[in-house]
This record gives sequence, C-alpha cells and structure tokens, in this order.
Amino acid sequence: MEASLNVRRARVVHAAASRADVEHWLTRVPLERLGLAEDEIFYLPRLRLRVPARAGRAGGGVPDLILDALRAELAGAASGPEEGFQRGRAYRFLSRSRYRAWLVHLWLGDGSPAAREAFRAATGERSLGPWQRATLLRDAAGFVATLARLAEAGGAARWIAHFDRDDFALVSRTLEERFALRLDLASGSPGRAPYAPPPAGALPEASYAVVRTLIGDLEACGNRWALLAPPGRILLLVASDLAQAPSRPPWQRAAIITAITALATQQHTAPGMDILEPPGPDRPRREPATRAIPAATPEPPPISHRPSPAPATPAPRRNAAGHPDRPVTRPEVRRAMVGKGVADAVEPAGGHDIALSDALKAPTGRPVRPAALFAPDASFDTGFGGLLFLINAFVALDLYPDFTAPRRARLEPSPLWLADRIGRYWFGARYRRDPLAAWIAGHAAPGSLPDAWRAEPGWLIGFESPVAPRLAQRHGRETIWHAAGFPLVDAKRPLVQRRPRVVSGFRHPVVQRTPAARRLPRNPTDRWAACLALYLDARLRLLCGGGLSLLARPARIQVCDLDLKAVFALDHHPIELRIAGLDRNPGWSPAEGRAFAFVFA
Repeated sequence: MEASLNVRRARVVHAAASRADVEHWLTRVPLERLGLAEDEIFYLPRLRLRVPARAGRAGGGVPDLILDALRAELAGAASGPEEGFQRGRAYRFLSRSRYRAWLVHLWLGDGSPAAREAFRAATGERSLGPWQRATLLRDAAGFVATLARLAEAGGAARWIAHFDRDDFALVSRTLEERFALRLDLASGSPGRAPYAPPPAGALPEASYAVVRTLIGDLEACGNRWALLAPPGRILLLVASDLAQAPSRPPWQRAAIITAITALATQQHTAPGMDILEPPGPDRPRREPATRAIPAATPEPPPISHRPSPAPATPAPRRNAAGHPDRPVTRPEVRRAMVGKGVADAVEPAGGHDIALSDALKAPTGRPVRPAALFAPDASFDTGFGGLLFLINAFVALDLYPDFTAPRRARLEPSPLWLADRIGRYWFGARYRRDPLAAWIAGHAAPGSLPDAWRAEPGWLIGFESPVAPRLAQRHGRETIWHAAGFPLVDAKRPLVQRRPRVVSGFRHPVVQRTPAARRLPRNPTDRWAACLALYLDARLRLLCGGGLSLLARPARIQVCDLDLKAVFALDHHPIELRIAGLDRNPGWSPAEGRAFAFVFA
C-alpha cells in the first residue's frame, strides 16, 4: 500500500502559482522517502514553505522542497498525548488506533480550546460525538484497539463515561457483527444494571480470575472503572478482554462476559472491599481490608451513564436516641474506587461523598505503573509463512466461519493454533525453532480437538479410487486409510462392528490388518491435527501437484493491533499455491479475532 497525503487546506501567498500548480506539486511529493511504515500516521497541523519565484512554470524542484520540509517536521514530531499537547506541533503515530486515541484525548483529556480546535481541524467535526459515531463505533476492531490504547494512558473510563444510550446501542451491534458477541448495553433504565447477575456458583473460579487480572491492569493504568455505570463497566472490560485475548473460544468468552456482568452490576462497594470475589453459598463476602466508610457517610447515588442533576443535600443521620449524629470535622482521605493505583480523593467535612461527575472530570494524572493492555506490536521474519495460507483451507472445509457468518459452528482452538499443530507435525524441529511458532504459542488460543477423526463426504470429491481402503490397528485405535495416503476414519476400537466394512460411500470392503501408511501421534489432539495435515497434503497434491511442503515459504510478519500482515516475495511465490487458491486474503477471521492480509512484493 502506497503512502497517501491528506491536505485539508493549502494556500500560496505572493507567488505566481495557481491551484492546479499546488495540486501538481503535492501529488508529486515522494512520500515513500519519508521513511514512514505503512501503518504510521504523520499529523502536521501547518507547513510553511517558501516557494521560489515563477515556481508555477519551473516547478520541478518544489516537490523536493516539500519533502525536505516534511522531513524536518518529522524529526521533531511528538509520539502522542504522553508528551502533552502543543499547538502547531507535529505528531507521529505508529498505528491508526494510537492516532484515534490521541484525537479522543484532545477532546476529553486535554480539553483546552487549542486542543479542541486541533481536533476539529483533524477530523472535520465540531465535537467528539458525531466523529466517533461515524468512525470508531462502526468499526469493531478499530474501537477495541482505540479503547485499549486509551486504557493504557488511563483515559478509557473517561471516554466511555460520555457515551449515551445511542452510542451503547451502536457499539453493541458492531461488536455482535464482528466478534459474535451478544451485548445489549442500551437496555434497561438509566442508572440500572441492564443485566441480572448469574446464580451463585454458576461460573468456575477461572473466569473470575481472568476478570480480576483485567481489572487490576485497568486500575493500575488509572482507569476509574468503578465510577462508570454498569453498561460502561461491561463495555470497558469486554473490549479490554478482546484486546488482550482476541481468539478466546466462544464458550470461554461467554463465561468471562458473564463474570464481567456479575462484577459490573455490584454498584455500591465499600473502599477496600474485594468486589472481585465470585459469589457463592460457601464464600461469604469479605469485610473491607482497610477501615470502613465513616458511619456519617451516606450511600453514593446510583451511577448513571447519563448526566444527572446535582444530588440533593442528604438528611442528617440520627443515632439510637434520635439525636442527629455529630458531623465529621476532620477530612477523611479515601479511595475514589476499589483497588490499587487510583488517585486518592479527599472527602469534605461532613462526610458527604464526592460527586461522581466531579470525580470523572478530575485529572487522572499519569498511570501508577505502565501496563500493556494490548498485545505489543511485532515484526519478525519466518521461514514458514505459508502456514498462514491454511486459514483459507480451514474456512473452505467449514472448520471455522468467515466474516459473513461469525456465529457458525467452529472448532474450539483458534485457527492459528491449529495451523501451528500442523506445522509441528509436518515440519518438526525446524518449525518449532522458528519465530512464528513462538509468536503463535504466545498469542493464539489453544483448545481440544475431537477424539475421533472422520473425513467428511464432501471432502472426498475427486478422491474416487478403485483401490479399497485399508484398516490399520495400533495402540487401541483403528484407522482406515485411503489409497491417497490420508485417514478416512480414526477412532478407538472397535471402529465398525459389521462386515464387509463400507466407508464414506466406497463400495469396496475394507482390507484388514495392513501396516499404517504413516505413524500418527498418540495424543488425541495432535492425532486429529495430523489426520487433517495428511488430508490437506493429499488435497494439495490432487489440486496442483504439490503438498504441504509448499507452505515452507519465507515471509515478513507484521502484527499491529488486531491486524496481521504477511509479506512474501512475489518472484519466488509458487504458482501451485495460486492455483489452489490458498494465497487469497482471508480478511477478518472471527475465530481468531484478527484481520489477515497477504502482500506479495
């Protein structure tokens, strides 16, 4: 993808040049010589350039002058909001999500007239709401990535606090279409939880442990999670979990969302109380680990994601004798929310709670500790980039859905994990030492595969053969082998009770007690993946004359946010893979939670 230049306004003063001249200069600027990566964004609010006289006629050197001016600005560009906003300063962003997070920060985090003017100049919108509804909330992967970047800077909760019911409804639909999640964040009355907590003991402890860790990371970065209304809490936690682990199996994702719902609907919790303990009949709620709220402190008002009127002055509490309690005269320092890493708030005399709207507007400051809520960007070379082509094969075999039907049935592990198992079986130690194997091990979701293997009837089209299938028995399992060298069926004994044995429409009886065509692993998961590998090898040989060995292709892997790009050398790309149709762009993979792109240069 070539670099592009987006200019909102250009003006030439005291020069004999027309609008056509300016457009001609800008289109001829060699942007590829700037040194920007494909995903990088360079924001420059203003560029001043002295154009030589009669440049409209000569004009040949003006694009190079513009390039030199851009290079000078790029050298001193800031990297984002952590360096503070300065009017007229250039900024350089490594990804679109970082750029969008910076725009949100301009409006909400900085909020100065100059920052908001910069926001309007960059987006063309007069306020945050219309822009985020037109761009971010309609792009599920972009929304998740932007929210994760804001969370790392401590500004995610502040952003979600400004969502209204329409925003929650739009992002719910977007996440459902892209990630196959059922979220109805706009349901219920304002200030009330849109979900009912699950029954006691309904979820395993592991689901709550995942959410505990997630909340700890958010709080450590300064995100005031507990000050949001339940819909905002749920959205923040669900999106953060999607950013951290986009390829969770559906059943695991559903359990974690249920745990998030249970914790997010606990609106009133004393400071220091661990609200992250899963409910249960044999697990009483913990008492506050620190001192309790003073008796004179009233309960906080219900949290709402809509603006609420100023709270009325509460009636004084009375003691057992009916006399008003004596007000607290000394300031009490208390936490503004549960957990570590959150700025302290000073409770005013009289014990009244600080207004939640004021707490949300209070500056969050820098995160207490840096925490990577998003998987870090990665770029590495691999000798087995062709294994990524198997994603297209998995979709064609209906093992995983494509972007058109994200809720369709799928295998439990993620597609990358299954491709990794095939690579380990087929290429052995050479692949296990490759950087791609290490990256998949750290980012793909593992899972169990079926105990029994069976080639579906539709997979056998083109494999008709007069040679009878053969039966092999080994380690308590029976495997029926096709003459092309892949298993038709593999399961525990006895596989078939009747004789003659007929398999998948073959009229010939199975020949019994023959040596196995190839040794299969004993582990059921590895065994199923090996059966699939043997079938794919036979299918490739049938289609184009080459097998799985064609997948040992060198590539440059680039991972940014939820995008994975593999760059291959076009001059050395096997025509057999093009014939088989494996090298087309998969696009968005719902089962992996990533968008894949193959580039041939």
